[in-house]
Amino acid sequence: MWSTLAYWLWTNFGTWLMSNMYSHDAAGFLDCYLAALPFLRNALIANIIYILIFYLVQKLS
Repeated sequence: MWSTLAYWLWTNFGTWLMSNMYSHDAAGFLDCYLAALPFLRNALIANIIYILIFYLVQKLS
């Protein structure tokens, strides 16, 4: 899960820094990260499901 958060932080920083989608000030920085929150949520949910599946498979083996 930490790697998902690190990836989200790093890639959104790169998007803010290297593209013209957001203004290059504090407001644009915040907008960039806020717009990406649904993607973080989905990735974290997928991580939890993946961890549960592996846990269950290990317990059943």
